[in-house]
Amino acid sequence: MARLVENVYSQALFDLCAERGQVDAMDEQVKIFVELLDENPEFLSLLTAPEIAKEEKLKVIAECFGGRFDDALTGFLTVLVRAGRQSFILKIFERFRLLVRAYRHRETAVVTTAQALDTASQKAVLQRLLEITPYDSLEIHYQIDPEIIGGMIIRIGDRIADNSIRRKLELLSRSLL
Repeated sequence: MARLVENVYSQALFDLCAERGQVDAMDEQVKIFVELLDENPEFLSLLTAPEIAKEEKLKVIAECFGGRFDDALTGFLTVLVRAGRQSFILKIFERFRLLVRAYRHRETAVVTTAQALDTASQKAVLQRLLEITPYDSLEIHYQIDPEIIGGMIIRIGDRIADNSIRRKLELLSRSLL
C-alpha cells in the first residue's frame, strides 16, 4: 500500500510539473523542502501528529510556506494533508526526484571495488557505463570494500551488477555443493 501511495502521488506531482514545464523548478523546491525537513524533524512530527487537527496542519502549511514556495508545492502539501497522506511526504518526494532523474536521463551509480581506482580507471568506468545505459550523465560514488577481493560491483538505481571475485567464489562454492 505504501509503495502505491508513493507512486501515485509522486507521479501526479511529476505529471503536473511536466505539463507546466516546471520540472527543474519543482525539483529544486522539493530538494530545499526535504533539506528543511531534515534540519527541522519536528515539523514533520507536527504534520503527522494524529492529535493535531487537519485544519491546524493546513494553517501551518499556509503560514510557513505560502509565498516562500511555489503555489504548486504548497497546494500539493495541502492535498497530502487533506488526504491523510502526510506521513508519506519524504518517500513521495524521494520517488519524485527519481522520476526527475529519469526524465533528465541522469542517474546515480555506486561502484564498489577492492582497491581505489585511479582517475583514468574512473573515467573509463564512467565512459563504459554511459555507453551501455540509457543515461546522458551519471553521478558516480566510489566505495572501497576489500572483502570483494577483486572485480567490481555496480549499483544503478535498483539494479546491481556484481562481477566481484567474492561473488564468483560464492557461485563456484554453491555449484560444487
